[in-house]
Amino acid sequence: MIKDVHPDMVLIKPDVVEEKTAGGIVLGDNTKEKLMKQQNRGIVEAVGTKCTWAMKGDYMSFYRAAATEIKDEETEFVLVHEAHCLVKFKNK
Repeated sequence: MIKDVHPDMVLIKPDVVEEKTAGGIVLGDNTKEKLMKQQNRGIVEAVGTKCTWAMKGDYMSFYRAAATEIKDEETEFVLVHEAHCLVKFKNK
């Protein structure tokens, strides 16, 4: 279990890639993994003490190339600097 994050960092749980496309095509494991690595939106799970804009529970877009992937038990997260959080959305 993740205890805390660096003061300038944001921990995000990226959106999960769907098993099927809107047209009903079932995606293979390799395709799902590739799409997951391109995913750039998710829910903020934790923020550092110096973060002023991002807040826990926000749904936002982030700069994927600046993200560090972290796996805690079976849950996958990304860790990004608050400056790489690009857009807040009202709803998921």
